[in-house]
Amino acid sequence: MPKDAINLAEVAFFLRRLPNPQELAEGLEHCAKLEEFIASLNADIDGLEAKRTKLDADISALEKEKAAKLNEVGILIPEARARERTIIQDAEAKAAKIISDAATSAAKMKADADAYNVRVRARVSKFTEEIS
Repeated sequence: MPKDAINLAEVAFFLRRLPNPQELAEGLEHCAKLEEFIASLNADIDGLEAKRTKLDADISALEKEKAAKLNEVGILIPEARARERTIIQDAEAKAAKIISDAATSAAKMKADADAYNVRVRARVSKFTEEIS
C-alpha cells in the first residue's frame, strides 16, 4: 500500500469518534441559550447596581439634610428658650405692675372710703346735734 493511500480503518476509527451531529447542534443551542441567560443576568445586575448607587446617593443626601436640620434645630432651641425666658420675665414684670397698681388702687379706694365715711359721720353728727 502506498504511503499516500488512505487507510480506511483509520478513517472509520476517526468517524466513530465524532459526536452525533444532532446532539452537537442541540449542545450548541443550549450554550447559546445559556449565554443569553448570562447576558440577561448581567444586565439585571447592572440595573440593580445603578439603583443601589442611586439609593446610596439619596441616603447620603438625606443624611446631610438630617445633619443640617439637627444643626438648625440646635440653633433654634436656645433662641426659643431665650425668647421664652424674655416672655416669662415680661409677663412677671407686667403681673407685678398689675398687682402693684391694684394694691395702690385698693389703698386709694380705702382711703377715699374712709374719708367719705368720716364726712358722712360728720354730717350725721352735725345733723343729730342740730336736731337735738
